[in-house]
Amino acid sequence: MSKPIPTDFAPRRALICQQRQIGDVLLSTPLIRMLKDRYPGVEVDFFTEAKCADVLKDNPDISRLWVADKSLSFWATLRFYLQMRQQNYDLVVNCQQLPRCKAVTLFTWAPYRLALRPKWYNRFLYTHTGRNQGGYASKVKARALSPLGLEWNGERPFVHVPEAKRAWARDWLRRAGLAEGEVLVTVDVTHKAPTRRWPARHFARLFELLAEARPNLRFLLLHGPGEEGQVREVFDACKRQDRCLLLPEVLPLDKVAALQSQAALHLGNCSAPRHLALAVGTPTFTFIGSNYGPSWTYPGPDQQFAALTLDCSRCNQDVCPKGTMECLENLTPESVLPRVLEQLPA
Repeated sequence: MSKPIPTDFAPRRALICQQRQIGDVLLSTPLIRMLKDRYPGVEVDFFTEAKCADVLKDNPDISRLWVADKSLSFWATLRFYLQMRQQNYDLVVNCQQLPRCKAVTLFTWAPYRLALRPKWYNRFLYTHTGRNQGGYASKVKARALSPLGLEWNGERPFVHVPEAKRAWARDWLRRAGLAEGEVLVTVDVTHKAPTRRWPARHFARLFELLAEARPNLRFLLLHGPGEEGQVREVFDACKRQDRCLLLPEVLPLDKVAALQSQAALHLGNCSAPRHLALAVGTPTFTFIGSNYGPSWTYPGPDQQFAALTLDCSRCNQDVCPKGTMECLENLTPESVLPRVLEQLPA
């Protein structure tokens, strides 16, 4: 068993490794604030993939952002790792047991290297580990810091949106047709797994019901690369297309965050945009299918989800074992309407 970390340990430079996915990177950001609060003088760097970098690049608490480049040759990759070693990190926190994260941990060889308890054959990489227990995903990730005596205390995922980008978002929405007095709701109707994607006709019907109850609502349908078809399916099924706004192109995540910062509510499936909305301070309402809602929902009154309790709930499968998709099909727009209205400003 490793000796406890000395109580007077105060790192000068720390590195957090969370390579992917976008939602998981967002859910790792509370660890930055936890370290900065405990060690005010520490510089915190972050290692991730290019597709995730846009949600981190404006964060004033990150001193340096290291971005993995999968196109690099072996020797260029080696130079990249050696450059990281030269930073003389006192502390490395590996939030994800992926090859590149493990390589970074190995090459830095910091005096203290933390992670959740890994497989036995990876144990040599770390000096101290935390217990891998259930709970909200950020709380789970934060247990890697438990050897430092740190515990998650409700720190939220955080994305910094500079005022210049908020101004860009306000101007973009005005030019897109959002009128003064109208209330913006961002919506993510997409997901790669059918068992985590609320049916298109349900989204379309909910838009109609909400527009009837609150005529000043406008729905901005977000999408990422290759997801335009899922958005178009919802839009084509909706009888209130006049209430919908569509993105003309895929936007960088920092601009999506800026748009979400202007919204009164984010509606959608359990995927990255819901975590991005939370991270910019926007209330969310999420439709849960095969996964487990409490694991991915911040425990706060402004973050809500709807899920059915069935004998097959929490199957966590990407394809419905029954072939019926009951968990989503039977979660009707009419049943969630009152709760969604409660999340909107009066």
